[in-house]
Amino acid sequence: MHEKILRIEQDLTWLPKPNECQLVLSFQPPPQALVGTALVLAFMGDRLLMTELVRRGWDIPGGHVEAGEQPEEAARREVYEETGAALGRLRPLGYHHLHLLGPRPESYRYPYPVCYQVFYYAQVTALPDFLATTETRGRALFSPIEARTPRWVQVNGGLYDAALALASSEERCHF
Repeated sequence: MHEKILRIEQDLTWLPKPNECQLVLSFQPPPQALVGTALVLAFMGDRLLMTELVRRGWDIPGGHVEAGEQPEEAARREVYEETGAALGRLRPLGYHHLHLLGPRPESYRYPYPVCYQVFYYAQVTALPDFLATTETRGRALFSPIEARTPRWVQVNGGLYDAALALASSEERCHF
């Protein structure tokens, strides 16, 4: 499989309008220079690690790529900041291809007119104690059945299913 478009949306509320977004399942990362955010579907066995964000509720960990930072570095940093977890190898899983269709907003700090949110898959290698922060209330590991409840998984089920398949195949290899 090279790429598979899972969903196309118009005028997402969290982007300047007008815009178009494609959610793409791909094991090839998008152009690194155009990545604005990096997120991780992190698993412990087949259990999905999620963070409870103060502003959005249960979500996968991730966030903005800072100046001079590589997307994989940002992904690891954000997962640690939001969950305290350490990760094994990061593997590209997919991305949002974000395309702004209007003029560049003055305060827009991401590549324009095309920007990417990259999604990685990883296994958790360490999960030490974690205290809530001003950004996160906590973290939890969700079983495959429990993981279907949070909104992020409901909206992005195809991406979650691909990550769960990787986690399940890795689990079988350990026996």
